[in-house]
Amino acid sequence: MTNERVLISGGLFSRSLRSLSLKTLCEISLSEKGDRTGTIIFGTTGPFPA
Repeated sequence: MTNERVLISGGLFSRSLRSLSLKTLCEISLSEKGDRTGTIIFGTTGPFPA
């Protein structure tokens, strides 16, 4: 994550890379635990977990 974009690397059997511009994201959420680990969600989430 930089001040301009987010790079998301993933894939179990094949590698994938996504680049998201922070200017075009409508929502960014942070959920942090007491041990300072957590989850960052980019964009809105649907009613059903993935």
